[in-house]
Amino acid sequence: IILNNFDQKSHFWPFLVILGTLEKFDIDHRQLGPASTRALAIALTVNTRILNFSIRDNGIGEDGAVALAEMLIENNYIQDLDVSEIKIGKRGSDALFQMLLENTTVQKLGTS
Repeated sequence: IILNNFDQKSHFWPFLVILGTLEKFDIDHRQLGPASTRALAIALTVNTRILNFSIRDNGIGEDGAVALAEMLIENNYIQDLDVSEIKIGKRGSDALFQMLLENTTVQKLGTS
């Protein structure tokens, strides 16, 4: 699913029901910040349906990248992750690298 009308002011909790039925979740170009990314990561931690997740071109920053990495250490279902066009800094890069050492489910990581 691609959420075209999703913005940074939306709340993620109504999407928990939807997330439970999706295999692909594309939330590209939505100006998400670190706090929104952390909230989304919490919801995705226990999700067992989403296999492809794209958060391309968002302002998630280092804190958002760390939240995604922490989520992916727990979530062993997401196989394809696209974090292209985001500025995550050294701490965010280190967190994602460490996640890849622990999570063998992620088979494709899109970066740029």
